[in-house]
Amino acid sequence: MKRRDFFQLSAAAVGSFAISDSLALMHKLKAQEKADSVESLLGPIKPVKDQATGLELLLLPDGFSYTSFGWSKDMMDDGVKTPGA
Repeated sequence: MKRRDFFQLSAAAVGSFAISDSLALMHKLKAQEKADSVESLLGPIKPVKDQATGLELLLLPDGFSYTSFGWSKDMMDDGVKTPGA
């Protein structure tokens, strides 16, 4: 591979990561806006902490709770990875 080709490919890769990060942030902000305006049949929804991790992973109505049991592709005790989402 020529040096010029390498630098062009590197620049393209860096640019695609920058665009990807920007799109991910925009998607996250849009999702939050949508969540802020959504009201379920059971009342307004809000971030609720996972009982296992303490992280706010889901938006739920008042009185609801949840517990996560693991993360996608985490290694289990038997050496096998959990399935992907």
